[in-house]
Amino acid sequence: MSGDVLTNARRPGWETLAHHKRLVASPEYGPFVEEISAFASLSRIHAPLTVPSGAAVVEWVSFTLAPDTDRVGFVGRARVLEDELRGARGFHGVSSAGVIENESAVVALVGWDSVQAHEDWKKGQHPDVTKRLLDVFQGKDVANASVWHVVVDGEAGPV
Repeated sequence: MSGDVLTNARRPGWETLAHHKRLVASPEYGPFVEEISAFASLSRIHAPLTVPSGAAVVEWVSFTLAPDTDRVGFVGRARVLEDELRGARGFHGVSSAGVIENESAVVALVGWDSVQAHEDWKKGQHPDVTKRLLDVFQGKDVANASVWHVVVDGEAGPV
């Protein structure tokens, strides 16, 4: 492994999980993790996701599913969200997938022009829309959900 492995680690974009495993097995990985661990806890989530085209920020939603929940079916629910958001100002699409290392985890990326575009959409929603989406993504099938914004292009904050 060369410095190229570490360069790619600083801006990961693995084509396959094998690429990441090769990094983990490299001699550069230990010092890299030490450097990051000085200021952050390390967590690994691998999922076959794509940032929606044109999005400057994504709403990253992480779900832990309740036991016996059909993960494939749950991932498919992203279509409901995409259908509801289609046409919303600043919306760019949804990508969702199961987490490779955890059978009970699902991640979704909801693409927006900015954090403000997402906030504006939320403020303008009718309560029925919010209830419908919460019914789809919460309830008996979800043990836990976390949501945060990640800037993927430029300065789409404030975060």
